[in-house]
Amino acid sequence: EQDVALFGMGAQRKWSLIANLFDGSELRNKIALDTAVALHMPFACESRFVNLYINGCYNGLYLMTQHIDVGGGNVHISDLGTVTTEHSGFKKYKPNLIETTDDATGQMISYYNGVDPDNLTGGYLLEFIHNIGRGSGEPWFETPHQHILVESPRYPTRNEVLYISDYMNTVEDLIWSDNDLYRQYLDMDSWTGVYLLREFFAAWDAEINS
Repeated sequence: EQDVALFGMGAQRKWSLIANLFDGSELRNKIALDTAVALHMPFACESRFVNLYINGCYNGLYLMTQHIDVGGGNVHISDLGTVTTEHSGFKKYKPNLIETTDDATGQMISYYNGVDPDNLTGGYLLEFIHNIGRGSGEPWFETPHQHILVESPRYPTRNEVLYISDYMNTVEDLIWSDNDLYRQYLDMDSWTGVYLLREFFAAWDAEINS
């Protein structure tokens, strides 16, 4: 219910335990996250190694990190979700996701019925994933090259998804057309920092996916 500081890390509500399943050294995620923190990259997660015991039984070595989250998390942007769910009865009678194809590019999007905020410009927390299954239960949209989940706001309205979908499609079109106008849409220091960090650590899945 409340933010809690654990193991000397900044306080927040949600925490993640990473198993490092594909890394026998157990070190790559830790070194990458520590490097991001040392470079003062925005929203970089702190982390600590922990030995996990459940009911007295040892369950292995995990990397405990701050959870990427807006409400009570480490991503400090305006929380549009509090506005979207304000209308009467939303939390009690949460509607199903609605799927449609009426974004600017004819791509399919999904959203919830809800109240639009006065300012649609954000913030938004997005997750780039390899593929989105229809009926996944999460709001999403697509660009010609990406599949993107809307992590925050949790229950985005049609106009919110249309706004961020149009924004991301515009950025992608400009990048692929080699048009420098994409710089007007991106925080270039942050964008290049993430790119260089991924290249340095050979994050091959980023080349495929995000």
